[in-house]
Amino acid sequence: MLRKFFSIVICLISIVLLLSACQNEVPENAENEVPAENVNDGTLYTPEYAFEQGFVTAEDIRSMAYYYHGGREYSAEDGYIDTDYIPIRKDPENIDEATVEKIRETTAEYCADMGVTISAKDLEVADYCGTYNGYIAVRIQLSLPQIAVVPNDVPIEVDGVTIDQNPNSPLMLWK
Repeated sequence: MLRKFFSIVICLISIVLLLSACQNEVPENAENEVPAENVNDGTLYTPEYAFEQGFVTAEDIRSMAYYYHGGREYSAEDGYIDTDYIPIRKDPENIDEATVEKIRETTAEYCADMGVTISAKDLEVADYCGTYNGYIAVRIQLSLPQIAVVPNDVPIEVDGVTIDQNPNSPLMLWK
């Protein structure tokens, strides 16, 4: 059981690293060719990649980071700070169970592609951080008991916004 748990956590970490390194070429005029709701259905993206490709804006990133941090902002110098920042309102307020299941299945498929067998039921969409231009921002984690494989959070910066991301439960965008 513990061996399977470590394999799954390593798979989740690998997803984040793999998707961060992905350099899929997207035509500059892709938004004009295909309606946004039909682009890459059932795909996971890192916040960095989604921003670099123009799928989401800097303000979107700031809002999803705010929700990911539990209603606070994060600064590499000051840590978590309470501010007067008002994020973009979550619309919809929550995601339905059918969408949650699709996100879990997509994550399990990525793990399988990397040689780690995991069931979608072993994954949890722990937090919903909003929907931005059709991209659903979520924190994904194992539904098994948590043992920190990577004990330290890994801050990532996207256009001046720092996300103090936990590799055991990464912030991902799904569409």
